[in-house]
Amino acid sequence: MSHLWSFLIQNTLLIAAALLPIINPVGQVPIFLSQTKQDTAATRNILARKTAIYGFFVILVSLEIGSYVLNFFGISIPIVKVGGGLLVTSIGWSLLNPDETPKSAVELNKPRYGTALKKAFYPLTFPLTVGPGSISISITLGASVPDSRIEDLYWLPAGVAGAAIIGVCIFISYRFADKVSKLLGETGTHIFLQLSAFIALCVGLQITWGGVLELAHLLQKSLAAG
Repeated sequence: MSHLWSFLIQNTLLIAAALLPIINPVGQVPIFLSQTKQDTAATRNILARKTAIYGFFVILVSLEIGSYVLNFFGISIPIVKVGGGLLVTSIGWSLLNPDETPKSAVELNKPRYGTALKKAFYPLTFPLTVGPGSISISITLGASVPDSRIEDLYWLPAGVAGAAIIGVCIFISYRFADKVSKLLGETGTHIFLQLSAFIALCVGLQITWGGVLELAHLLQKSLAAG
């Protein structure tokens, strides 16, 4: 029994330690603010909560059944990296080059509450917060669980606990994003946003390149075997 509790605690910490540096919710604060700058503080708080909840479930599903889902559809992790990396790259580019076209008074006065909440999953949760890098790592962690029925049962609560830790970190970071913005000031927030957008662009390209290299390696092995 002590071995199983050790397995539970160890894997909970492993999940949190492996994913938090990749997700980096504190570093995503400027991007969250840029995506919600037209929203009220109350709407932004709701978006913070929804993003944390969606992030929790995306990570949990990726940990528990991600590899089975990919196998069912015949999708490999390198393909996930290439497709998701391109998506992150495109969003990073759009953040670096925002649309400065002034909006009409009619557009500005339109009710935005329902529309604002629609972006809680896309793009706030995926791919900006829980992106292809963290999903692929989650799937890899889930696929590496020892083939033991008892340990497999303990993997589920470990996954729930690890995903919950990350969800709480996302919520706290986004919930108090306004305070971070005030602390940085308008100029500091703008600089932080541009740096974060550039990093997102580079991360997207890195993920894409990693996926391309893995596909090239698989192709090389296939040709060598043939």
